[in-house]
Amino acid sequence: MYNAISNYMSKLKILIVEDDEALREILETKFNHAGFNVVTATDGLAGLMMALNELPKMIISDVMMPNMDGLTMLEKLRSEDKGKDIPVIMLTNSSEVDTVSRALKNHADDYYVKTKLDLDDLIVKVKEKLRIN
Repeated sequence: MYNAISNYMSKLKILIVEDDEALREILETKFNHAGFNVVTATDGLAGLMMALNELPKMIISDVMMPNMDGLTMLEKLRSEDKGKDIPVIMLTNSSEVDTVSRALKNHADDYYVKTKLDLDDLIVKVKEKLRIN
């Protein structure tokens, strides 16, 4: 049974879009250890292209990034048929109402402030969204 779950999890591709190298590596390591197949991008433009090409089961994205911010990436992702239903969790250091409302307006599935982020809780949230027990 464990091998079946492990094999299933390794096929679940998640995309992490984060410009902060240290945080991106921590997230990648943590999700790899949790059994996910992780791909990464360093900005919103690369993240959008990767999302539309790789079709991950989940995207975890920073909001403030170079080339294209995470909210613009989310808006463009939602405008594409292939990207409409990919769950997206936004990460940021901002808790401004405008940022949160823009993320939710574009159907972000969740929103975390980085300074309050517990990585184990994030993994649990991803598993819940993907209906993995």
